[in-house]
Amino acid sequence: MTATAVISEDLLAEKHFSVAKNSDATPFPSEIYKTRITGMPTDEICEKWKAAGFAGMEVTNWNISPADAPKSRQLVEKYDLRIHSVM
Repeated sequence: MTATAVISEDLLAEKHFSVAKNSDATPFPSEIYKTRITGMPTDEICEKWKAAGFAGMEVTNWNISPADAPKSRQLVEKYDLRIHSVM
C-alpha cells in the first residue's frame, strides 16, 4: 500500500470526521433559502423556479412604477414565492 493510500484511508476513517450527531449542537438561528436573480418575474420563471425548489427571487428591474410593483408581488405570491430584494 502506498503512503497516499494509507493517508487517504486514515482521513476517510469515521473517527477523523465529526458528524452532526452531537445533541449539544446549537441549531442555526435561521433557515437558508434557495433564490435566484431575474430581471422581472414572469409566470414562466415562477413556475420553473418553484418546481426546482426555489423559495424566491431577487429582482434587478428596480425602475418600476409604484402601480406595477404590487402586480409583480401578486404574481410571485401566486406561486408561493417571494421577492427577497430589488437590486
